[in-house]
Amino acid sequence: MLCKNPDCGIYRLTYDVEYDADKDPDKMPCTFCGELLSKTGADILELSVGSLVKERRPAQIEYANALDLQYNELKSITFIEGGTGVGKSYAYIIPTVLELLKDCRARAIIVTSNKALQKQLTRDFPRILAALGADGLNGVSYALIKGRNNYACPELRDEVPPKYRRHFDDFIEKLPADIDNWPPHVETDWWGKISTDNCPKPGTCKTNCFNKDARLARIIITNYHYFGTFIRYPGILSDKREKRVFKYLVMDEAHQAVSSLRSAFQATINPGYLGSISSDLQRVDLTRLTSMTSKLDIYTELAAKLDIVADNLKERLVVANSTGRAPSSEIANTENTSGHKYDFAPVIIPEIDTYLDNLGVEEQLKLSVSVVAKYLNGIEVTDDLFEENPLGCVIRARLLTKLNRLHTFLLDARAADFCATKTAALDPRGLSLIPVDIGALIRPVLDRQFKHVVITSATLAQNGNDFSYIRAALGYNQINDNIVEKVVGSPFDYGRAARLYIPRMETIPAKGNTYEWYADVADEIVALATASVGDGFVLFSSAKDLREVADRTRDRLAEVGIPVLTQTDGITADALTKRYHQTPNSMLYGLKSFWEGVDIQGSKLRLVIIAKLPFPVPDDPIIRALTTRAGSNAFMEVSVPIMLEALRQGAGRLIRSQTDMGVVAILDSRFWTGTSNLMRHKAHLKNINYQKAKTPMGYGAKIYRSLGLKLIDSQDYACTLLKETIRLFNKLKSA
Repeated sequence: MLCKNPDCGIYRLTYDVEYDADKDPDKMPCTFCGELLSKTGADILELSVGSLVKERRPAQIEYANALDLQYNELKSITFIEGGTGVGKSYAYIIPTVLELLKDCRARAIIVTSNKALQKQLTRDFPRILAALGADGLNGVSYALIKGRNNYACPELRDEVPPKYRRHFDDFIEKLPADIDNWPPHVETDWWGKISTDNCPKPGTCKTNCFNKDARLARIIITNYHYFGTFIRYPGILSDKREKRVFKYLVMDEAHQAVSSLRSAFQATINPGYLGSISSDLQRVDLTRLTSMTSKLDIYTELAAKLDIVADNLKERLVVANSTGRAPSSEIANTENTSGHKYDFAPVIIPEIDTYLDNLGVEEQLKLSVSVVAKYLNGIEVTDDLFEENPLGCVIRARLLTKLNRLHTFLLDARAADFCATKTAALDPRGLSLIPVDIGALIRPVLDRQFKHVVITSATLAQNGNDFSYIRAALGYNQINDNIVEKVVGSPFDYGRAARLYIPRMETIPAKGNTYEWYADVADEIVALATASVGDGFVLFSSAKDLREVADRTRDRLAEVGIPVLTQTDGITADALTKRYHQTPNSMLYGLKSFWEGVDIQGSKLRLVIIAKLPFPVPDDPIIRALTTRAGSNAFMEVSVPIMLEALRQGAGRLIRSQTDMGVVAILDSRFWTGTSNLMRHKAHLKNINYQKAKTPMGYGAKIYRSLGLKLIDSQDYACTLLKETIRLFNKLKSA
């Protein structure tokens, strides 16, 4: 319970009160001052065991209690790690809803990166609101909001391929028409043509009207990409009708916040994109919408300017790619920090102002784009106009979307916090602008828009309880009175349930030694998977590594009855996970999508092998820019924290419940020596073995502390533990 009497000695402090079943908890007095106590989120979790929550979780109550205290401050920034099994979604939703019940003008945003979590939250909210008496007409409303490209526009039915229109008619009946609800067996290559991005009648479109009302909900659940749009344009979620304001922000899965927001802010142009805008500007159907002939000149003028920029961009890219810089096979087979693949090694443009001037990207171009967009936006699309010229209305909507994105690019083009690269992640012919310091962009908005910000994840702190990396990345470099850091540990007994096995191999994934390392890794995987009788993950950082190791292990494991399932092009992570569940004793070889967000409990996953420490790709333009800024200690300040973040997520796939157990294996002996230099690695390893040292050198010590698992270096011992794990799981099943 919480006393809110400012004159009370325990004001703003929670303390234990002995509950009396015959008394109303909301009418219990403070034993110090006599004022009525306020029920907190932690109290709700205590009192609702068996109804709202299945069991009492001390860690969940501790988490909620931390937010209860912070929400009673005038302003707060809370960095809080909630380990696996804490149940953190309930622990932040309940205190937040209680605050909204006290302040009818307050609103909240909950941001996540995982679609599965967003869906889970929408399923949890009705139960939570009902339990708190916050449902009904006068309760706390909530809505899941995503970008307009996620929803279908009913006005664009003619753009749907004829064979899918029956599916579309059924689909559009239930609003919002979200692509995630589209039948999975029906292709969606044409979705971009019918999304509400291109809606010709935004004022009367059913989907747009539905989403407009949803954006007024008091609690908004959204993804980081849409949240990035909110950071740019806070007015998109404003509630002018009720004059409510956002006061609470919860950023869940915040270990992905920096990369996700960076992706949201990234802007790209390429010759094809500019050419499509120019072509649309000159379409007869569009010009027929224009009532004044004089306005046609602004279309023609802008089209000519864009054609010049597109031609210049083509010429400069041809020159850039014909100077002897060949496509990088290493990068072509490697996922970057955004999960995309590079076709060419990215080239950072140091003198971006001069480069843009030479392309023809000038202030006048930005003004022309703004003028045309403003004019198109001012054309009112009535039913009569749409009936008379439907294609013109569609072109207008499509153009507005493209022009707004182009305008964003032009605004960012000369900004100091953006890195320009001549190779876009998705199009090697493009010019991309990517924010380097994401904190400089978002912190001012967070400080201005919200009273209370909660930044949370299961893997937020590093080295045990160090939040400095995520704080600095989000712009909170210095600790002040408003910033609180807290680690709420997992209720799972990792010391009992899991071991960390890292062999001391002479080979490492370094240049000139890669194929020898592949051979050693294959031997280790075969030994471990055989002892475990399959039922494990092997996680890779690059598609090339996956293919090489799979080729070396598939037949050997098949001989002992262990099928190998690999993540290849053309199969989704969900489909591969389903196949893994259905295939006894299988080993799943996966890429980035299996490092996090996959929850497999029980004996089906008792072995997680991480082939290589997931350091970021050095040629990634952002990594290069951050490295340049960091200076001499760049590796420890940039690469190591990113590696630790991914590693904790990957290792976290193993223990997902109280009864889970098994082995996490990392087959990268740089853990022991802290070097990628093969000669130094062998020398350090020889010295470590001679001294019989049990602790790693360099960044290996940080890995050890961050994972928090007991360390072993004997393959025989690891295999023995896996065999014992099988026996214990069988014992649990029989019991």
